[in-house]
Amino acid sequence: MNIECQCCGLVLSVLLLVLYSARKQLGLYGERIFKYMLVVTIALLSLDILSVVGISRQDTWSPFLVMGICKAYIATLVVECMFAVVYLFHDVMDEHKHWKVTKWLGVIVALECLVIMIVPLEIYSNGRVVYTYGPGAIVAYACCAIDFVTILVTAFSERKKISTLRWSAFMIWVLLWIVAAGWQFLDAEKLLVGFATSLGMMILYAALENPEVNLNNELGCFNGYALEAYLKQQFSLNRKFFAIQFSLEEIPPETEDYIYRLMQRSNARDGIWFFKLLGPEFIMISEDRKRYNRMIRWILKEQKRESAYFKNIQGLGIENGLDVGSPAKLTKVFKYFFNKYNGQIPESEIEITRDKIDDYLVHERMQEEINQALAEDRVEVFYQPIYSVLSKKFESAEALVRIRRTDGSLIYPSDFIPVAEETGTIVALGERVFVKTCQFIAGGKIQKAGVRCVDVNLSVLQCEQVDLSNRLSKIMDENNVPSSAINLEITETATLSVKKNLLNNMGSLMDMGCTFSLDDFGKGESNLMYIVEMPVSVVKMDYDLTKAFGKMDRAKYVVRTVVQMAHEMGLRVVSEGVEDASELQALQNIGVDYIQGYYFSKPIPADEFLKFVEEKNS
Repeated sequence: MNIECQCCGLVLSVLLLVLYSARKQLGLYGERIFKYMLVVTIALLSLDILSVVGISRQDTWSPFLVMGICKAYIATLVVECMFAVVYLFHDVMDEHKHWKVTKWLGVIVALECLVIMIVPLEIYSNGRVVYTYGPGAIVAYACCAIDFVTILVTAFSERKKISTLRWSAFMIWVLLWIVAAGWQFLDAEKLLVGFATSLGMMILYAALENPEVNLNNELGCFNGYALEAYLKQQFSLNRKFFAIQFSLEEIPPETEDYIYRLMQRSNARDGIWFFKLLGPEFIMISEDRKRYNRMIRWILKEQKRESAYFKNIQGLGIENGLDVGSPAKLTKVFKYFFNKYNGQIPESEIEITRDKIDDYLVHERMQEEINQALAEDRVEVFYQPIYSVLSKKFESAEALVRIRRTDGSLIYPSDFIPVAEETGTIVALGERVFVKTCQFIAGGKIQKAGVRCVDVNLSVLQCEQVDLSNRLSKIMDENNVPSSAINLEITETATLSVKKNLLNNMGSLMDMGCTFSLDDFGKGESNLMYIVEMPVSVVKMDYDLTKAFGKMDRAKYVVRTVVQMAHEMGLRVVSEGVEDASELQALQNIGVDYIQGYYFSKPIPADEFLKFVEEKNS
């Protein structure tokens, strides 16, 4: 009998099913589809073998039994092709839509199988050459051909939605089917279609469905790839889940054993999934609120125990993972709040509520807005005039960043600067402001109007750059801007490494002719030693200190002392936040050198600023 290839394919498929079922799995929708395909492949090969045996023994077997087996075989071939379509569709549509489409495909294939079982089927047998033909076979082959066309059209039209590896593996499987069918058509003795099916399943298993890919080899739990697949399914089905992430600074050998024993209890029967990410991060997920609460209590208990296995454990939980909006954002939310708490998570805030997630999403949208504004050149510079008490003119200005939305409205610094500082984009923003300021100065119009220099803020992150002076001097050179036209504003930093880099950069820039101001003096924990250590030529009193000067007697003594001290050190003083004539007069009386505030002008666009100083200074 001509069943050697089918027997080999059957053995391979059975071994593959045993191997697949023995591995730890998440029970994902895609995993179930692949498992059903394996079962159908085994049924297909078994019926193929039985049909050959039955045809070879027609004289001893019942004709109705032989015909029934032959029809069942070609009907199963149609079912296998339908499962190939279902498997491919899983990559190009969400699971709700996929399930609806699958139900309709199930109805269609059931009708196809019914037709195959009803219409006549002929059997040919001559030695080792056995096959079926006639209307039943034509219906089956036509159905398979339609499925193959559907597969090819979908694979090429939806190419961008399918990963390269999955697309390649699936195309190899389809090619094997086509080659086997063509070979079998040319040489009827070679019954290769069933074997090609089993070989294709092995390729899919090796390339895409091997459960080992989703496991962490070190600890035996699931890894980040498995987490990605699990989250994709939960969001696709809109299925609520609870997640908690905890982080360890290190994983000593004795802790590895503890994690392993913990995972043994955290399995599918307990409704808890355990994922190991890159680095020292772990995520535990449950779809049951009680089990989630149990995880939270465990984290809190481990934090309190002096002899805990996890000496540096820090945990955060999300009460509904769907609140984060998408699978990719879950780990981002965790990362954001771990960084925000800087490893010191209070017990009262271990759970990330919906309100906190909303705050993060606002933060993320603002970050996207900043990046898009930089890419689309929607970063603008406004200038606030600074009045010289001595000359009674506007001799300088402060350059202040603004972002304009695509609809033309402005985003103000209080909304985007904190986000830019947290994410590091403040460096790109600061450099863009410096470039635009130099371009504005290079026109020469502000110098003719009496403005001798412009103040530009340097963020703490910019001050960390070792090559800051080189970057700024290059920009000034490219725009032919004299360094004396630039005054750089710095704020206090307690980091020694930043201070060291800043002093080196300040030295280089001052040698070129730039000057420096100490900004926000009087805000937070101002340190008088900073004035002593930093070679600044101007001290800018903070808005709050200016306001306090007009309202509190103690503030008056402080401001007078600051002004006197600065003058004795050879420094000039700028007072920010002046909003009325009484404040202006009082500050002039104690010797403040420069005034900045809404009393004269709010920050305004470059063209308005130029018009303002031309009118006022004339």
